[in-house]
Amino acid sequence: GGLRALDPGESAPKAGLLYMRADLPDLLSAHRGAAQATYFLGSFDELHVGYKDRSCLTDDDGERLICPASNGMFRPILVDRGRLVAVRPVGEGLLWKGGAAPSARVERDVNRAVTRMERRLAG
Repeated sequence: GGLRALDPGESAPKAGLLYMRADLPDLLSAHRGAAQATYFLGSFDELHVGYKDRSCLTDDDGERLICPASNGMFRPILVDRGRLVAVRPVGEGLLWKGGAAPSARVERDVNRAVTRMERRLAG
């Protein structure tokens, strides 16, 4: 299918219809860089804990990496392009999802995100 804006007063078909904001393509275009960036997020950041279904962020292996004891004690997470790539437990180094950085670019961007956060927290 394709995207088509309904004309004012036009009735929408009921089956197979996805409603979205009329300006969604513009919003996506304007914020694509931020959505594809690499972030170092705190243990209880809403990107992870704010949703019951976290499948858009990670899979079951990632959930175990974030919360290995399944006790609600989450580790700080590193997200690249909207997906979990690593965690950084307090006092430890990076623990990569899958055991290693997926690429040199991700490793570089994650290290930059960690450095930015460390500087921010240092004051």
